[in-house]
Amino acid sequence: MPEEEVRQEIKVNIVPEAGYDFDPTYARHLYVGNRFERVLAHLVGRTTEGARALESTPGGSLKVATTGSGLGVYQVETGVCVDAYAAGQTHEYADEDDMCDIRIEQNDAVASLKNEAGIWGSDIVLPVGSLHLEVVQYGVKFKNRLLGLNAVYHYLGMR
Repeated sequence: MPEEEVRQEIKVNIVPEAGYDFDPTYARHLYVGNRFERVLAHLVGRTTEGARALESTPGGSLKVATTGSGLGVYQVETGVCVDAYAAGQTHEYADEDDMCDIRIEQNDAVASLKNEAGIWGSDIVLPVGSLHLEVVQYGVKFKNRLLGLNAVYHYLGMR
């Protein structure tokens, strides 16, 4: 018994894509169905100015940045931790860091990251060594994990 074909209408305006000349410019209705077909497809991304065709690298991977990582700005913070969070070890930013590398030396530390709403997150225990985080955050603060055992931190934030 053949499967029943199902169609769903797409009600989000995703056309016209830049770089294409359609006739007619707009399709009145767009649908998605439950049938699999072999097609030549264009991958399209939505922007505030309409939609744009996405590109791939020569190896076939999705091209996501015009430079190596897409991260063009970095900042460095270094310091010696104290036993409680303090102004000297608290670093806040107007623009978010998308990823960071943290190196802790001498003794374990604790850190907290600030989210977009301005709320500091739960403590993260940082043993001596290096840590790489890929998380959007608007600030970082450090303190000692154990009272009186000062940790040294090196923070590299990238956006």
